[in-house]
Amino acid sequence: MRIGYEIEQLCIVARDGAGFSHGLYDVSALTKLGHSLDMYWRGTSCYIKGAGGWKLVHEHNSAPLNAQDGKASLDLKP
Repeated sequence: MRIGYEIEQLCIVARDGAGFSHGLYDVSALTKLGHSLDMYWRGTSCYIKGAGGWKLVHEHNSAPLNAQDGKASLDLKP
């Protein structure tokens, strides 16, 4: 199985012990049975800085919604 994982349009902001990052995540794979997968979604992560360093405290992932059928549109490309 071959798996690809990329983060595109990544933005990272940190100030005064708090930070966040957001970007487009792209996962692609080819299974042993020859099925392929290629999907994008948007991810946002929030961090705080403490005595032990930066820690992830919240994460949100979302995909574009197809308003006609109410399902996620995971096959869109940026």
